[in-house]
Amino acid sequence: MVRIRQHGAGGELFDLNMLIADVDALIKVDEWQVSVSECLGDGAADVEALGVSRSGLIASEDLRNLYKHVYQTIDGEFTGLRAGKESCRLVAVDSSYWEVFGPSEFEAAVLLKYGPYVR
Repeated sequence: MVRIRQHGAGGELFDLNMLIADVDALIKVDEWQVSVSECLGDGAADVEALGVSRSGLIASEDLRNLYKHVYQTIDGEFTGLRAGKESCRLVAVDSSYWEVFGPSEFEAAVLLKYGPYVR
């Protein structure tokens, strides 16, 4: 597990839409188990209801479409699944950082790209 920044030095947000591109490039994910307690942007209520109203499972492409106008995840967990097994997990914590779980190559790549979270 690595802990990466959710905010860049220039104030930019490193959010799920960016991280999904990294997942797509480095890991194969068929579907996502999603549980988001708070996010911001168009469609945020639909995302937050996903884990409550359904099993929280959503196809990878459907998650990208649902999340495309959400710009910030405050608290939430996204578990990428391939053939029903966990490939990676992305956990947004208090709009401060992401905890990223996955193969060591993936963890190293996102740590290098986004930088470590430092209090």
